[in-house]
Amino acid sequence: KKKKKKISKLHALADHMDTTHETFTKTNVVVSSIAVVSGVMSILGLALCPATLGGSLVLSAAGNGLGLAAGATRALTGICKHLHNKKAQAQASSLVLIHGQGNGEAIGREALNALAVCKVLYQCRNGIKDIKKNINAFKTAKAHPRLAAAAKQFLTSDRVSAQSSRQVQRAFESTTLAMTKSARLLGAATAGLFLSVNLATLLKDWKQMKEGERTEAAKELRAQAQDLEEVLTELTQLYESLRQKVKEAFVGSLLGLELLQEKSLLNSTFEGAMW
Repeated sequence: KKKKKKISKLHALADHMDTTHETFTKTNVVVSSIAVVSGVMSILGLALCPATLGGSLVLSAAGNGLGLAAGATRALTGICKHLHNKKAQAQASSLVLIHGQGNGEAIGREALNALAVCKVLYQCRNGIKDIKKNINAFKTAKAHPRLAAAAKQFLTSDRVSAQSSRQVQRAFESTTLAMTKSARLLGAATAGLFLSVNLATLLKDWKQMKEGERTEAAKELRAQAQDLEEVLTELTQLYESLRQKVKEAFVGSLLGLELLQEKSLLNSTFEGAMW
């Protein structure tokens, strides 16, 4: 009964680990999709800058916001997944011997999680500043049409006075409206690189979600459960075999006893007849 109970717990724990892994995979798909949309919006914000100043600022701010949300969610998901795996491995180790992460690997993973949190906090701090700058630039461009016209001339023409260039730089600092053509191209190339990375991550997560890939820890638990089931089957067969032999020996001893009793009775009868 104890072994059967342990086998049931192993199967239940393995199923729970796979279900949780599937949930995390779906979350990663959503996060990667948001990151892809963020990259597309950032590239559009740079590309449409000379044509539409307000639209460029809105797209850039929205792209930054989505990028921050994706990065924070990805880091939080990684931490939650690590904590869940740690808890699941502790439960599994109480049932059977399972090859989990070593102390060094676990400490390294926790250090990476801490670095990821610090990175996200740093990115959020800078990202929020950039979003505020884009919003302020949008308000400034809307409130000062002449300054907006100077910014458009700065973006579309190389023949701009030094004074106009300084005014645009001061008013729209660190936004797409204050970027030169070469800076915009470099920014678009960088955004395109990150977009390709996010697309590759999205395809990988999508493939894992569609294939329903199981975790290695869950596979090992099921293997352990199967080994226990085989041992339990062998022990059951051995028990049944021994029980059958004991039964046959007991029946044989009863028959032997009956034969002895009959023989003794015949001897007694024969001796009585002789007298």
